[in-house]
Amino acid sequence: MPVPYLQLDSKVVDPDGGSTGSPRTEEFPIPVRPAERIPDPVRPERVEGPSTRSNQSLKRIRRRSTLVVAIAALLLLLGWQLIALGPVSAAGGIHVVDSDVVVTFPGEVDLTLTAEGDEEIVEVRVFYRPAGSNIWAYAYADFEPDTKITARQVLPPNSVTYLAPGAEVEYYYEIRDAQGNLFKSERASVEYLDHRFDWERTQIGPLTLLYYDHSESRVASVAREVQQDLDRVLRVLQLDPSESMKGVIYNQSSDAQEAFPEQSRTTTERGIFGGFAFPEQGVFVGQGLDRRIIAHESAHLLFKQALGDRSPDLPAWLDEGVASYFEPGGGARSGRTLASRSLPLRAMTSVSGTPRNIGIFYEKAESVVTFLIDEYGEDKFRQFVDQLASGQQVETSMLTTYGFDTDGLDDRWAGVETTPGGTVSSPSRAPARSPESPDNAAPFVFFSSWLIIGASLVVIAALVVRAINRKLRPARDLEEYPEYDDYPY
Repeated sequence: MPVPYLQLDSKVVDPDGGSTGSPRTEEFPIPVRPAERIPDPVRPERVEGPSTRSNQSLKRIRRRSTLVVAIAALLLLLGWQLIALGPVSAAGGIHVVDSDVVVTFPGEVDLTLTAEGDEEIVEVRVFYRPAGSNIWAYAYADFEPDTKITARQVLPPNSVTYLAPGAEVEYYYEIRDAQGNLFKSERASVEYLDHRFDWERTQIGPLTLLYYDHSESRVASVAREVQQDLDRVLRVLQLDPSESMKGVIYNQSSDAQEAFPEQSRTTTERGIFGGFAFPEQGVFVGQGLDRRIIAHESAHLLFKQALGDRSPDLPAWLDEGVASYFEPGGGARSGRTLASRSLPLRAMTSVSGTPRNIGIFYEKAESVVTFLIDEYGEDKFRQFVDQLASGQQVETSMLTTYGFDTDGLDDRWAGVETTPGGTVSSPSRAPARSPESPDNAAPFVFFSSWLIIGASLVVIAALVVRAINRKLRPARDLEEYPEYDDYPY
């Protein structure tokens, strides 16, 4: 930028007043201050009020909520796909070369697997369950780690688990290598069956019945009779069976004892039990092509289907009573006849005792359930079953449906007279003593009560002594401890 100058014309003037020369022009530079930058106009700051901040917070919350919902929906969709697909193989170079299964009766299902991979295989787990169960168990197969292995596992892995003949066992493998790669095989199933006999099958409604060494005419005759019994069960329970079930019938006691679960020596020798039902495996095992046995054990399986997975564990008197009620040609004895020589219902949670006591147990169980249905109707009984199926306990379900509990049922079945003021005990049956009765209280309860009272007195005494000591203790100089407040805690 050029510097501006100020031009002035001047001439020399004589002191006496005359001019001494021609005018001349002189230039004087004008000092100029550099231009100052004018600041931009200041915009007033936006002051956010409570409503503005609230709106922004709501927008952020909505955005985050939308994101969370979208992620949750994606995870649910992914989970559904995984469930629908079931176990699938995950690579890492692992694959199954061969697999085999051998049923050795009685006692085991022998699984063998040969697999190989790019890395050393270090773990093989076998997942298994009875068909229809919702719970998978697993066991670690035996093998030597290598890139190619042969693993072996026996199901069930311990002698405690009982596997009923005819049960379907589902299983699959998980194979892991040293790099953490995981392979899941497809599900497979095997029927655990007694291969000592050539089994034949017939279908009776929802029941598949397995038998051997019987004529077609004999089987057809029994099947027609059993069909009537099953129809009666389905009608009373209002059940549309969604699960298949299976019955395995042995002809002789010696054959059946190999398949039955372990029993006492006395019950085995006397043949007290003619069959066993295993609802969790969907199977029953019986001795003899007998209509009553097939109806009884089938009723166990169908009753469990009606109860579903949420029902509590039932007392044996109810479970066996229902199965016995559906036996054909039943002639249940009255409560007045059995009350004097049977246990109260509260003591009938399981089947045990001598053969004679077991017989009386079944007689009373059938009689009580017959009384319950005949006296109050099938509709009431279905309401009772619905209560159990919803997860309610037996006592709660009975009170809700019938207005009385197990003791009340016991009294009514035995013919004990009831009055508005209470219950009058029958002279032929001593009423069960309530667990809450003081006469039945355990000595440990009294000991625990005195122990708690004594401990409480000791604590109170300690607090009193501490308070007295604080009162008698000389006051401390606050200056000694200036950093603390001299307040009791």
